[in-house]
Amino acid sequence: MDRFVNSGLRTTDERFSTVMEDYGEFETMGIVRRALGPTSSPPVYGINIILALPFYVYLARTAKIVWMRIFCGAGLIVGCYNVILTNTRAAVVTLVVAMACMAATRLVRMNFIGIVGAMIVAALIVPFLPSALYDRIFQISNYTIDRSATLRIRLLYWQTAVDIFAEHWLLGCGIGNQNELPARLKNVAGPANTTVHNEYIETLLETGIIGYPVMVSFIVVLYRRCRRAEQLFSEQGDAATARFLTAARVGFYAVLFYGLQLDVLHFTLKGWWLSMGLCTALGEIAATIVPTRNREDAA
Repeated sequence: MDRFVNSGLRTTDERFSTVMEDYGEFETMGIVRRALGPTSSPPVYGINIILALPFYVYLARTAKIVWMRIFCGAGLIVGCYNVILTNTRAAVVTLVVAMACMAATRLVRMNFIGIVGAMIVAALIVPFLPSALYDRIFQISNYTIDRSATLRIRLLYWQTAVDIFAEHWLLGCGIGNQNELPARLKNVAGPANTTVHNEYIETLLETGIIGYPVMVSFIVVLYRRCRRAEQLFSEQGDAATARFLTAARVGFYAVLFYGLQLDVLHFTLKGWWLSMGLCTALGEIAATIVPTRNREDAA
């Protein structure tokens, strides 16, 4: 039972509120204030913002108008700031991973001036961060089992999920796991229904060994199509489209990493599905254009 009635859902009287009070780690940290924006929860808000960040970089690199580049830079800074305001460790770590992916894929061109500029911007943002963030986000000790109640409960969720899967390994138990999990953890304070908080374990629990390969295959095929489209457009000299696909690929990596900590593909990731749909469509276009150009070159 949720002793604090803390579902995270807003009421009509709170429809203009963008901050929730979280009691998940009340024993160690007390009440934690977390930004949730126009979404249902801080984790959803965090990943939605992270998915938009690579496209700010894409627009900045392809825009020819100076004010558009300035706008994109401002959007990137404000986005990072709001991810931190969610006060969600999973979102902050995923933000770091997304930034690393931008550098690794060369979506962001790293040089000395850029690194110094990023450090200056980060230093300027620090005074505007709420002090509560230092108690939960910026203390390394809070990422350990002893100091993190949410990490402890996740490990308990995963262990319980394995027990449930052992009983429903063939076809899974469907979305009933959201009720089954709390039912088996009656002695643990928590909401009336909850999820495993791990996309890979939860999908396996829901679909069983028959349905799980379908989901895995879908993710693999989707990635391969997006990656192939990116390579084809790059080979044809269409740098702008190739960078769009690179930005989408960074979002793809971010979602996969986020799935280790939350059931991210069960979220309302409209932006992610839109970008993946566009990547698939661009892949079909690329597959049509390249053979046509090859035939024209041969002729």
